[in-house]
Parts: sequence; structure tokens; C-alpha cells
Amino acid sequence: MSIEEDLARHAIVAAAHSAFARGLTHGSTGNISARVGDRVLVTPTGSAWAPSASTTCR
Repeated sequence: MSIEEDLARHAIVAAAHSAFARGLTHGSTGNISARVGDRVLVTPTGSAWAPSASTTCR
């Protein structure tokens, strides 16, 4: 995994937490994506967006 991809993954998590905190989602609706070079990173359908102690980037 490149540094750019790692940064994009962390930005996706931050955006999901921000959307949940601002009441823009109830926690598992929609998707967030980011393009890194020729790859596209996308959140899985139905994933929880609320922050938790076990939040990780894979």
C-alpha cells in the first residue's frame, strides 16, 4: 500500500465520521470513495460510519 493510498483511506474514515457527527447519515447509508492513481477506494455497502474504538483502515 502506498503512502497516498494510506492517506486516502484515513481521509475516507474521517469523512465518514464527520458525516455521522453532523447528522448527515444515520450511520450506514451511502458510500464514500477516493481515487488514488488508477485505483478507486470505496466504502463497503452497509458499513457503520459511527466512530468506535475498533475503527481501522484496511
